[in-house]
Amino acid sequence: FDPASFWTRFPLPSLAADDVDFRAGDSYWMGSVWLNYNHYIIDGLYRYRPSDGEALLERSVDLLTHCGFTTSFENYNPHDGTGYHAAHFTWPGLIASNVLENQCGIKPDGQRLLLDSNGIPSAWPRFAVRNLCVLGARVDIECRRHADAFAWRVRHHEGRPLVVCARGSESRVVAGELLNT
Repeated sequence: FDPASFWTRFPLPSLAADDVDFRAGDSYWMGSVWLNYNHYIIDGLYRYRPSDGEALLERSVDLLTHCGFTTSFENYNPHDGTGYHAAHFTWPGLIASNVLENQCGIKPDGQRLLLDSNGIPSAWPRFAVRNLCVLGARVDIECRRHADAFAWRVRHHEGRPLVVCARGSESRVVAGELLNT
């Protein structure tokens, strides 16, 4: 990815940043980031260039956590992450949920957080989701592949206690604790 054109702080802009018509602000198709497109590009990259898919997924999740998962917008500024139009717009919310649940295996379930490695693409050796607000808690979640199994790490920063289910066991984690499975 070329940082002068499409690899902005929050990629991928709808028009290359080095194009004369590029506008980073409230400009719709003249440079805004549309997360519904990122989702499809991530899927394609994981098939043909997995490390680029991982990088774009991490940067897309960074954009969502930058704005907070509770507020999603129709499109975003590729440089500073400012959201535009239709606060609580469903596209980014659905994409975030899809990525977290189906690709990362992070699934809120009632009062528990399920960590399921079954859907994680085989090309992913590791991934991390930081500053995630889930079920009333703020956590960082990391997952690493070790041989044929995954190891999960959950760092609980603040909020209500969280019941985490991973690798066949259930554990309770509270603020300030680190859980390794």
